[in-house]
Amino acid sequence: MELMTGRAMDADVVVVGAGIVGTSIALQLARRAVGDVLLVDGRGPAAGMTGRSFRQVRTHYSNEVTTRLARRGIEILRGWSDHVGIGDSGFEPVGYLLAVAADQAEGCAANVALGRSLGVRTELVPADRLREIEPLLATDGLACGAWEPDSGLVDPVKVTLSATVAAQMAGASTLFGSPVRALRMGRDRVTGVVTDDGDIDAGTVVLAVGPWAPGLLAGTAIDLRMRLHTLELSVLRRPPGVPGLTTAVTHAPSGLVARCYSGPFVVAVAYPADVVRPEFPHDARVAADAELRLRRALAVSGHGLKLAPAVGEAVADELAGRTPAIDISPLRPATTPRPLRFAYGPGARA
Repeated sequence: MELMTGRAMDADVVVVGAGIVGTSIALQLARRAVGDVLLVDGRGPAAGMTGRSFRQVRTHYSNEVTTRLARRGIEILRGWSDHVGIGDSGFEPVGYLLAVAADQAEGCAANVALGRSLGVRTELVPADRLREIEPLLATDGLACGAWEPDSGLVDPVKVTLSATVAAQMAGASTLFGSPVRALRMGRDRVTGVVTDDGDIDAGTVVLAVGPWAPGLLAGTAIDLRMRLHTLELSVLRRPPGVPGLTTAVTHAPSGLVARCYSGPFVVAVAYPADVVRPEFPHDARVAADAELRLRRALAVSGHGLKLAPAVGEAVADELAGRTPAIDISPLRPATTPRPLRFAYGPGARA
């Protein structure tokens, strides 16, 4: 593969997007020797949504597939040097606490039971014990919570940069600073991508570009039904003498998510009602358009941070002709809805 401006290029697999999802997929593809793998991004690793991540990772989910992906993802993130061999994930084992009101208590209990059945170390905590875990949590109106001592925070930039280097060392090529402007189509299938440095022919294209996907898919028959929202993240400084948060917390009734930070700071984000309950519920979406030779790892929202390492393995296994250890087929959009469960209704919590 020759990467030269103005000259035709080709690869067996082109991965578009060098965030945590795209780099995880590129790394696993290179390790499975599926042929020439090219990772393309208009700027560089973690330059998009990944670099703005909230950093929180947890395994609390309503469905087996996402619980398994999160559990495997956090396993890789916690043991990054063993699994990847380069750099570290910046993992901080501060735990994760989800606090809910009575109307969501049944769903919370069911998710905890699901996690425990799949090997997650988690417990259902009554309201009167929640402050034992996080003393700053106001428990008025709360019924219970889910506590995960093995969850915590990671550094998404470290993860993405080291995954990129590991992919390169495994044989993948990279093309950064050259935005993908369009998908190349031929006879009703994707044949490559168009970049500022020229056209790239590809046997398969993997899209891992987050909110930039609708523009690239405009020339296809694929309708993502994706709605984009802007969330404002706040860094709060606590007054002298006031203790700080010790963990990562979601206060479900208010939609507030907060985590501990260095020094006297706390990081927080509040989900507006239209984001907490969107019109079209989406969790991680890993779609296979075999007839188009196009794979989509999109609409992961904040879930991508903890799911990406396992999604990378599953997508790479499928492209290598292997059966993934985790069946990701329930996450594929389908004409007939699959029986996915949403313990808290359609929304960001999934």
